[in-house]
Amino acid sequence: MRRTWRWMASLAGALTLAPEAFSGTLTISPPSVAFGSVSISGPLASTSVTITNHGSATIILGFISGSGCSEFTADAFFEGLPVTPKTPAFLTDGQSFNVNVSYDPVNRGADACTFTLEDGNAAVDAFGVSGTGVAPLLIVTVPTPPNALTFANQAWDTGTGETKNILIQNNGSEAIGSTNLIRTLNAGLDYALGATSFPISPGDTALVPVIFNPIAVGVRNDVLTLALDSDLPGDPDRTVNLNGIGTSQTADVGEDASATRLRGVHPSPTRGPLAIEYSIARPGRVDLQVCDLSGRVVGRSTSIESVAGVRTVTWREGVEWSPKAGVYFVRLALDGRVLGTRRVVVIR
Repeated sequence: MRRTWRWMASLAGALTLAPEAFSGTLTISPPSVAFGSVSISGPLASTSVTITNHGSATIILGFISGSGCSEFTADAFFEGLPVTPKTPAFLTDGQSFNVNVSYDPVNRGADACTFTLEDGNAAVDAFGVSGTGVAPLLIVTVPTPPNALTFANQAWDTGTGETKNILIQNNGSEAIGSTNLIRTLNAGLDYALGATSFPISPGDTALVPVIFNPIAVGVRNDVLTLALDSDLPGDPDRTVNLNGIGTSQTADVGEDASATRLRGVHPSPTRGPLAIEYSIARPGRVDLQVCDLSGRVVGRSTSIESVAGVRTVTWREGVEWSPKAGVYFVRLALDGRVLGTRRVVVIR
């Protein structure tokens, strides 16, 4: 948008602002502002518009008025002072100032308005702004802000762990099914996700269980990302920080706990082969089973008559077991009595 202005002397000797070709050129950059989609529950969107005089005459700007601009604001400053009728902007050749424009929608739908630049008597130029207010379709609530779940210390490889829930709400107009909600762990070694009830009808809530079972001693953190399967405006991915500490493993409980126990499962993480070391105080029937996070026995079980002492059983991938990537627990039982579990992570 361009206007040409210069100072002209009236018959009474007063200076007035009047248009004349090739004397003063006012430009607005960008000539219009499109904010796009902005969440009605998120932070406001803002940008700036630059007003510049490219001509030889001084231009005075003292007003910025808006029509239909209840959800938009425009604040201008020139040489450290707000642009008002009492403190107008005197733009000489090459001078410019910025207008800070903000958009804070309160309702869903399209919004638009026009901001007019005035010299105190008449409109000099104008620029349009537009945007669309959108509501987030997925609202995520965690019990302990800021945006994090913090778990109690857990002994690694014991198979007990701790579960905490994240509350999600469907704020859209359509149900969210199991294939619509994408739940992704950044590392996925120390944390696992429990079952969420689907579908989630509009306005309803559901829980996303998060299970902390560390695979090693020390700080064991991860990041959970929650997203919808479609790239909907105003509905960005939500991330939740998962914080926990793994401690030293606890002793197994069983017959003569000092001698009868599941000593270790190696390596973990593994890509398939697994060595299971145990010790028993007396001869008996030893059963070794692999369970998933729900406790369901998966794959083949090993049942042997074992003599007392320390023994190692090796499972070969594709022979004794063929695991998919994930988290499992190896369980030891002596004569039908469970004596201990150890956690193992399979990676691909």
